[in-house]
Amino acid sequence: MNEDVAYIIADEERAAFKKLQDKEEQEHFIEQFWLRRDPTPGTPENEYREEHYRRIAYANDHYGTGIPGWKTDRGRTYITYGPPDEINSHPSGGAYQRPVEQGGGTTSTVPFEQWTYRHIEGVGENILIEFVDATKTGEYRMTTDPSAKERSDYIIDGSLLSGVTGAAADNHIAPVKTGATAQVMGATATGGRMVLLSIPLNYGDHKVNVLGTITSMTRRPVQAFEQTIPGPAPQYTRIVPLAPGSYRLNIVLKDLATGVLAHDEIEFEVK
Repeated sequence: MNEDVAYIIADEERAAFKKLQDKEEQEHFIEQFWLRRDPTPGTPENEYREEHYRRIAYANDHYGTGIPGWKTDRGRTYITYGPPDEINSHPSGGAYQRPVEQGGGTTSTVPFEQWTYRHIEGVGENILIEFVDATKTGEYRMTTDPSAKERSDYIIDGSLLSGVTGAAADNHIAPVKTGATAQVMGATATGGRMVLLSIPLNYGDHKVNVLGTITSMTRRPVQAFEQTIPGPAPQYTRIVPLAPGSYRLNIVLKDLATGVLAHDEIEFEVK
């Protein structure tokens, strides 16, 4: 009850089993427990039981950290609901463009995963479950807070920054512009164009973290990138291939020595 069937036994079944004292009665209960869940009674195989133990083995193989995989949040979800229909995995975190329904804007995240189930019996349709590895130890915790995956030192919404305290806060009331530019260059083999992104870096010997996202004009994510540049470096450049269309480039620079941020959002066209 506390391991093999911990996530699938009903409360009334658990209470009934606890009342049994005789070993034969317990074994009969266990036999009936699985028979009630057998989708093909009368055949040698019990597909439900086989699938259940397959899920436990998978959880132990893939989600174990300092504790067995079946005890983790991802393991419990996998054992209870089976494999998700879609997994959106960000094992390193980094640059992330928030969906419009979450306020939009650019941020940087810790590692996280989003699992989507098209249907869960008794729960609903198109269920999204998010897991966050806030400590970067490999143990992902389930969360219902979309902001739980964000690093507080990179939360940006337009020109407003949060998660900044102390002396550096004064510098963040009106973040300085980065001076970023986007220059359309030669064509790609697939009919798109190469775009040169250029960002001045006036930080002396300090290391600078460059965090950027490219979206469509409707805020649909297109590309995201993050890189730490050792100083001194006069400029950061990056070449990205893009299909014809209109785009927004959202850039955040962070001086890793002082914590001061600079932010820019520019629009450009690829023809």
